[in-house]
Amino acid sequence: MNTSDADTGVNVTDKRDVFFSQIAACLEAVCDRWHFNAYGLFPIGDTEQRLNSHYDSGALHTYGVDVGYSITPDLNASVGITTKTVISVKSMVLVSKEGLPTTSAMV
Repeated sequence: MNTSDADTGVNVTDKRDVFFSQIAACLEAVCDRWHFNAYGLFPIGDTEQRLNSHYDSGALHTYGVDVGYSITPDLNASVGITTKTVISVKSMVLVSKEGLPTTSAMV
């Protein structure tokens, strides 16, 4: 992940390139009409890194399920859901120069 200036108007310094590693697992079942796919992505190694002078980053656990149906041999319908959970959550409030909160973020 390459970092640059924040889009919140906060001037950041000490911009860093960070990298997260993960392993993936998948379970898939397929028949003539239906297919089912469940998967997970699991961070390994360093799961928290500093992005710049103001922000830290954290790796995510990602889980998902996809279900599909073959309507015709050439037409498939599919629906899926994905959820991501943060390993470590740090709450921050970004403050404008006037001292008023501008936005909240979960980092």
